[in-house]
Amino acid sequence: MALTGVLDDDRTLKRITWEKIERKRYSLNGNCGFEDSNKTWVSDALWEWRLLKGNIVKNLINIQHNLNLERLNASVGEEIDSERRSSLIIQEQSPLVLHDVQTQQSGSVELTNDRTGNIAIGIPDQKFSVLFDTGFADFWVPSILCESKVCKAKQRYTPSDSGKVFDETVSFGYGLYKVLGRVAKDTVTVANIAVPEQIFAAAITLSDVFGGYIFDGIIGMAFPALSILHQDPFFVNAFKKGIVTQKQFGFKLGSPGASLYLGGVDSTLYTEPIEPHPLSDANGFWKIGGASVLVGTEVAVSGLQTIIDTGSHEIVGPPSEVAAFWSKIPDHQSTRIGETVLYFFPCPSIEAAPAVSFTWGGKSWPISKANFVLRVLPDSICLGSIVGRDIQHGPKVWLLGDSFLKNVYTYFLSTQIRWGSLHSNKE
Repeated sequence: MALTGVLDDDRTLKRITWEKIERKRYSLNGNCGFEDSNKTWVSDALWEWRLLKGNIVKNLINIQHNLNLERLNASVGEEIDSERRSSLIIQEQSPLVLHDVQTQQSGSVELTNDRTGNIAIGIPDQKFSVLFDTGFADFWVPSILCESKVCKAKQRYTPSDSGKVFDETVSFGYGLYKVLGRVAKDTVTVANIAVPEQIFAAAITLSDVFGGYIFDGIIGMAFPALSILHQDPFFVNAFKKGIVTQKQFGFKLGSPGASLYLGGVDSTLYTEPIEPHPLSDANGFWKIGGASVLVGTEVAVSGLQTIIDTGSHEIVGPPSEVAAFWSKIPDHQSTRIGETVLYFFPCPSIEAAPAVSFTWGGKSWPISKANFVLRVLPDSICLGSIVGRDIQHGPKVWLLGDSFLKNVYTYFLSTQIRWGSLHSNKE
């Protein structure tokens, strides 16, 4: 998952002025000064972007954590196994006792700010707003034990009658983003799909930068191989327990009508035919290969592996490959901020943005001009949504965030991803 904040708002594309950067509730607090030098004000204006761009759990496999995983798996597993054995004994002694998990075939979650929706934890339930992230495999929310200003501004989890918090701790972190939590288990409900004994982290420490986001926590939708907790993500768990019968879900990002459909897809949101692509490896990410990015009808870069990540906003690739893409766009300029290379181009209007699309060997899937422009800057300059950064997955691996995903209906199956054309897309 990559937490991004260049344009996590409703794309009103507010202009950056010389005096201040306008912020919405979920943008980072703080001042960004400007000096007379153009280079200085551009760097300062984009400093907020750098802070928000910390890519919190995109490379969670690189996360430092103080958890003895073997000990955690043993302690958590033994308790769960013990409870399950007790349940089996009861069922053997009383054949009329029914399984207490009610099957819910499918369900839909309305998403606000494109990627954020409501869930519940515990019985009775406690409601949280979470970011649904296909680039992350774990799940965390703030705990009542977290007393910081950041945590107190969010909903905090209190262990319920159905839950328990363990002594083991786990930490997630990348760049400026840090999460320290205690391992917990409880019933988690998403779109009326209730999964008992879901393992997650109840955070006791959050970095201050999380105060800039409206969500309370993050729920991962990637594969178990990425899990720092070494546990099944929520949806995988729902399928294994038989609570959903179809191991598939679909995202429609962008307004109006952003939603996540679990246990199937919402066929009213896209038009047939859909275009299937097999997953290219089993490393935990939703990754498909054979991609090319085009400017107009000209292929700029080809042979790409693409990670599909609803937790990111931008489209990110290795700096040299992204530079090759931008070489096809006249009069572009670039600047490096930290490890990220940003690109600008002249745009007297958004409609002047270039025609950019991706293809995986079938049809071309265009990025709308509004989605290609991350920000309109003074003097008719636009910041583009394709940026260069080493995401530590090797050459030819790109990360596709919602700057691309808002343009398609994305259908996730256990072995493939399918693209569908949206009925309408005003983004």
